[in-house]
Amino acid sequence: MRNDDSLSSCFRDNGSYVSRRIGDEIILVPIRQHGAELHSIVRLNDVAAFIWEKLDGKSPTNALTTAIIECYQVDEEQAAADLDTLLRQLLEINAIEAA
Repeated sequence: MRNDDSLSSCFRDNGSYVSRRIGDEIILVPIRQHGAELHSIVRLNDVAAFIWEKLDGKSPTNALTTAIIECYQVDEEQAAADLDTLLRQLLEINAIEAA
């Protein structure tokens, strides 16, 4: 996903999942699948929850990378890799879409 175009890509929740914060985690539960199966529930850790809450369809991925760096004090390479991994996973389960 990391290429010149992805640096300015924006993503948003597409309404396929409902999210609930529980402590430092966010739980995503599918709402558009037949009989929302338990194995379809996704648990986001603190960093993934931080990113999920910023997927507003307006913030480009390079701004999200900067936010991760500032909040978690990691280097740019690690922040970008973590963001890329999460976005790929969320796209794969159809939880987000390009804005």
